Amino acid sequence: EEREAQIINVLRQPPPSDAPDGWTTEALVANIYAKYPRELWGPAAHSTELHLNKLAGEGRVDKTGDAWVLLGN
Repeated sequence: EEREAQIINVLRQPPPSDAPDGWTTEALVANIYAKYPRELWGPAAHSTELHLNKLAGEGRVDKTGDAWVLLGN
């Protein structure tokens, strides 16, 4: 799916300097939804978390503390 591909592409990049904990859900949302109004970021975070949990279930990502990491890529 397109959103999952976006998440994976972002996880391949180094996290931004304002995300010292790595690619948290919030940092991912800020990157992916940068062009959207911040009011949409809350619902976007929920949707992103669902995608991340699906990817984790498939063994494609993992969560370390608050940060998501890409596995095997």
